Amino acid sequence: MAESPEQDTNRSGQAGEEINPESLGDPSVGFTLDELRRVQMTRGRKPPKSPLEPGTRPLPYPSNRCRADLYRPEDLAHIGPLARQVLPTEEDTWESFTRTLMDTCKCQTDLEKVRAAFEWVGQADPARAGRDAEGRKKDSPLDILARCRQEKLFSALFQRIIAYADVDYELVRGYKKGTSYRVGQRIEPNRDRGLWFAVLIDGEWRFVDAHWGCCHVSGENSGEWNRIQEDGGVQTSTRTQGTVVYSCNETYFLTDPWKMIFKHFPERPEWQLLPEPLTKDQFEQLPYLFPDLVEAFGLRLLSHKKSVALVPHSGRLSIELEESGEIHEYMALLYIHSSDTINFRQKQIKLARFLAVKRAGNQLQIEVYPPKPGKYLLVLQGHSDGSPAAGGSAAAGQMMDLVHYVLHCHRASDFVEPMPENQADEWGLGARAEKIGVEAVSHPDAEIRLQDGEQTIQLRAKQDELEYRCELRSQLDTEPLADYEPLVWHQDGFDLVHVVAPGAGRFGLAIRARRRSDKESQFEPVCDYLLESEVGADGSEDPLPPMRLIGSLACPDEAAAARLKAMNARPEPKSPYIRASEPEICLAWQHRPTERLSAELYKFDAGSASLRRLPDGQLFNQGVDVGDGTEFRVRFAENGCHLLRLFADADDSSRELVYTYLIRSCARLDEPLVAFPTRGPAWRAPACRLESGGLDGELAPGCAAPIRLRVGDLGEVNGENVGVFAGETPFQLDGDCWTGDLPAEAEGSRFELRCGGQALLSYRVLTEAELRRREEAGGKEAEARNRRRDEQSEQREAERQERQRQEEGRRKEAAEEAAGGGAKKQHRPGSAASSKSSGGSKHDGGAAAEEKSSSSKSASPVKKSGQSSPSKARESRFRSRSRSRSRSHSKSQSRSRSRSRSRSESSADETGRRSGKAVGGRKEAAGGGESRDERKARKREEREKRELRKYCRGQLLDALRRKKMKPLKRAMDEWEENKFSLNDDLFIFSKSYYRMMELREKLKDSIREAKAKRDKEYIGKVLEEINNEFFMDEILTELDPDVRRALEVYRRFDRIDKITIKPLNLDEKSKLELASYSSPDKSVHITCMSVLLLMGYYEKRTRKWRRCQPLIRALKVADFNRLDPASVHPAIAARARELVSNLDVKEVALKSAAAAAFFDWSLNAVTAVGDLNDDSDTKPASIKKQKKLFKVSAEEDADLDWEDKGKRVQTANANSAGGRGRGRPPRR
Repeated sequence: MAESPEQDTNRSGQAGEEINPESLGDPSVGFTLDELRRVQMTRGRKPPKSPLEPGTRPLPYPSNRCRADLYRPEDLAHIGPLARQVLPTEEDTWESFTRTLMDTCKCQTDLEKVRAAFEWVGQADPARAGRDAEGRKKDSPLDILARCRQEKLFSALFQRIIAYADVDYELVRGYKKGTSYRVGQRIEPNRDRGLWFAVLIDGEWRFVDAHWGCCHVSGENSGEWNRIQEDGGVQTSTRTQGTVVYSCNETYFLTDPWKMIFKHFPERPEWQLLPEPLTKDQFEQLPYLFPDLVEAFGLRLLSHKKSVALVPHSGRLSIELEESGEIHEYMALLYIHSSDTINFRQKQIKLARFLAVKRAGNQLQIEVYPPKPGKYLLVLQGHSDGSPAAGGSAAAGQMMDLVHYVLHCHRASDFVEPMPENQADEWGLGARAEKIGVEAVSHPDAEIRLQDGEQTIQLRAKQDELEYRCELRSQLDTEPLADYEPLVWHQDGFDLVHVVAPGAGRFGLAIRARRRSDKESQFEPVCDYLLESEVGADGSEDPLPPMRLIGSLACPDEAAAARLKAMNARPEPKSPYIRASEPEICLAWQHRPTERLSAELYKFDAGSASLRRLPDGQLFNQGVDVGDGTEFRVRFAENGCHLLRLFADADDSSRELVYTYLIRSCARLDEPLVAFPTRGPAWRAPACRLESGGLDGELAPGCAAPIRLRVGDLGEVNGENVGVFAGETPFQLDGDCWTGDLPAEAEGSRFELRCGGQALLSYRVLTEAELRRREEAGGKEAEARNRRRDEQSEQREAERQERQRQEEGRRKEAAEEAAGGGAKKQHRPGSAASSKSSGGSKHDGGAAAEEKSSSSKSASPVKKSGQSSPSKARESRFRSRSRSRSRSHSKSQSRSRSRSRSRSESSADETGRRSGKAVGGRKEAAGGGESRDERKARKREEREKRELRKYCRGQLLDALRRKKMKPLKRAMDEWEENKFSLNDDLFIFSKSYYRMMELREKLKDSIREAKAKRDKEYIGKVLEEINNEFFMDEILTELDPDVRRALEVYRRFDRIDKITIKPLNLDEKSKLELASYSSPDKSVHITCMSVLLLMGYYEKRTRKWRRCQPLIRALKVADFNRLDPASVHPAIAARARELVSNLDVKEVALKSAAAAAFFDWSLNAVTAVGDLNDDSDTKPASIKKQKKLFKVSAEEDADLDWEDKGKRVQTANANSAGGRGRGRPPRR
């Protein structure tokens, strides 16, 4: 598959939940690039005009400006070369290095600073840091430069630079559609998580993805999709990680929000920066497209606006797009899922032939006809010319991925037919025709329905005259149909192509052209037309002559056209292609009377591929009946293709070819051919003409034939039977015509008409025997010919009915699909048994093939690894470690591996002994060469080393999958103990991941310590330690939830200093007056209960007013004002709020002013506690929870119940003492 410009370079693909296509609804309802852009421009906000105050940042908001309004690449082109010159030194700190970078690039604005950071990170080459790792300080700019590519630290590097450059930014966390993401699947949080930046430029937030902007993957293949080869064989797709390419990608610098949302989904909706933020489901359903390229190509999705599409039950899916601006060339590729692949070579299926890109002007239509049920991947690519408008980052001629669709086909149609081969990647006139300068006049659409099996297509060259070559292909054969090469001619400023279909079906017409003036150049592809014929053309069994044999139809060159123009010639019919449905045709040419035209008739012989000139008896020329000109009559002895070449006769007896007709005869020849009379030297067209009679050159004996002819001023006309003494037969002049009879008395004689002593026309009188034989032979030949014609007509009618039946089947399927649920249920794969029997065998065969394929895959044995084992000491250590840290199934695998190694070792020893005995322990070569035993031992050691390394890698991967610190630590220690490379990517990732888990545990401990000791510094130290680390993006995203929780706790401590309770507006005298009430109102009592509960007194202690009075007297006003909101549990505050929730402050004030002050203070205290803890949904503390929070003893709680209700609840302490506690015994 083609290279993707944005992909993560360190993710592993995982299977995810697929999107159900049936749950998506209408495919035309969704979000497209141009629709999101229009909403952004119309509903976005303008940036603030006045600059913000120092130290303040605007909240995220949707801007109505695009990137082009903020940034033009040419304005900052000088920063790239300058940034490339900056190299950190060993003494550089981040502050000094950032200052050097900004000074070198002459950065003044935030935009220039961000651009300098982006350019420097994108061009960061570890080779410039040198190889001396000892002299580098850990996590210094030079050290991070050396590690940035191997550990994928681009985001951390970019973040550190813009932070020290005092650029306001936000680290946006969310999900990305990178290499790990599979089109048509749901987002997996553990797989697709990522991060990017929002930087503040000119008062508005703009997106920068430093990771995708600095590197991408070329040649990555998920191994999920198979493409079918040219011969139908399956090209098995192998999963490959691809090659990482490091370069700056402008796509992800200050990216517009409506483009960013197609691949990036923030966790916080406000950071989408869209007027209408999308939900996660909507993000998953977005078309999988590459926004910058789609915008550059000017594509707009019309019909399918979601990444997953369901093929209708008709078996034909049509995706419509629209192109604006410059015309480009497109290509569509179809892949089949690896689980659905069958042996296409055996079935002679090629996926490319079930796919078509059709163009009609600026409208594109992608049609897919899946040959079998399954899951497919459709990729639309665009042809880049290397210009910025068409993906300037790509080389000219490279195909760029634009849109991906996943197609689900539950049921293939019964009438799936493959597409014909085509030379171009799309059907219709597109970019290639635009380039060479050809436009459609008669057929702008890509698909043409042939009328009666043939059609003439009219084109026009915009500038120079073109020479064409055309080929016709059927849907069953990839080679051109040599016997049906399309006819091409130029006439009246138009280029015409005529196609004759050999039968019913689909055909591909490939048109190529070159300039007539440039004979040395190659023919370039112009376009391909998709032709559909319901029946074959009449006479289609007769092949067409190739254009190389014809030469040129119509006028052969400009000189012939000029000659006809000088003659004022006007042909009728005008088209040089004629389909003759009668045994005789007539062509009339109007021209000046002084000019003469002659003709020659040829028959195309398909067997020898040559032209055979026919005798003059089948061709007759004379003057026209009205005006001046020449009439040509042609009679056909047999059907087929004929060439009629017209010549202009000059005075010097030379002739010039001026016009060529191709006549395709498909007449019903019931009678034998009767030749025209033989023309003599006196017969000169257009001066001579037969007005009536005389066109048959063979006369029946005994039947006189009247004749009337005109010869102009050539002289008298008379007749004579040549070879028979009968004298001359005079003709009479009637006006300007001569009239008479053609005598036919003498059998076998020849009768001549003469004028001025020269022969005009010659006739032959048949004998009775010749006449009978001809009639008999003509009858048999006509009968055989008519029988063949009837058979061909029946065959064409059967083909027409078959295609009509297929069309009715398609319409019926479409009607069933439109009907809704019933038809859907009937055609689901699970209800295949209810299908019609006519299509059952085909689908059953496909299902059987799928089942056979899947069963063969599941039953295929897994290949064993190497047969040799490590040495005994290493093997023992290897086994013991494996047993100590593996699960039960791992133990059994390890023991099995040990037994296999033991058998392999004993087998290898036995083989070595035999080999040693055979060679006698001698060296293979003199001079200290390696013996066979030594070579075997060395190879065995190498094999053991490889096996051990493979095992250690497996332990690392297993520990990473389980996310356990101890197994990962053991696996890393074993890796180092075996002295494997410490620069291995997996080991570096494991080391960084282990460090992340250490910090995560420290962070959790710090949160617990901070809460216990009310000191945020415990959290601050660990956060600072995390900030000083450089982690890969996926490790940062996994650590992110813990960091967020720690920051919430940390900020909560910050709010403690800012949140205070308003002072109690009460003096000591008023407080004592309130305490002196003997029986206050209930609202006053409840208010005091709420206040005392906030001060830490158990609710049961204040249920009786006599117990409240001493508490109120003991508390000072200063005690209330010193209350710390952090010391009040949120559940206690919620209960205090619940107590006074039904009271009215005005009613309380009427009863007691002091109680009203308490009421106001309690509400302020509850609000402060809620703001501090962000626990608006905390449940009020029950009596049971209050006992736990206030640490009320069971004995005290029982005493309070005794005083309130006159009963005591037995406690554990009382029962163990054998008594019921203090006070009176409970009532019996």
